Amino acid sequence: MNGRRFVADVMLEKLARWLRLMGLDVAPPTAEEDDLILMYAKNEHRILLTCDKELYKRAVREGVDALLVPDGQFIKQVAYILATYDIPVPSSVVPQRCPLCNGLLEEVRPSQVRGDVPPYVYRRKRKFWRCTLCNKVYWKGSHWTRIRKTLKKINSVKNSAKG
Repeated sequence: MNGRRFVADVMLEKLARWLRLMGLDVAPPTAEEDDLILMYAKNEHRILLTCDKELYKRAVREGVDALLVPDGQFIKQVAYILATYDIPVPSSVVPQRCPLCNGLLEEVRPSQVRGDVPPYVYRRKRKFWRCTLCNKVYWKGSHWTRIRKTLKKINSVKNSAKG
């Protein structure tokens, strides 16, 4: 979706899941220790997303690309990040990344997930995706409507921030 790669600190895990749902490459924190997160961000050329002012200042001093995310509701935080990097809000979710681990998702045949999903899901759904890292299986369920509504809210907040 975009060439930027991020890493979020532990305080922003919900935000990171939403960015991954939108197809962005957001690595989970490699550790809780600031030293290790900074080293990872620098070595992997990732933008550090953090609400921690001290961590942000340290990142800047050490030459790590970082964004200080304002405290507050995650919808406003996501909109802020997308606006800062001029990333469009997708109108719908196309499964690309695992929201839990950031692994890439690949579409699999229903027969490949037959024991990995509830029987009623297996009978009703024809499209499934499996994470190439953690093996979690995804499908478009009733939560898809909530995801689309949240994306609309994020887009609205992002657009109102521009004006």
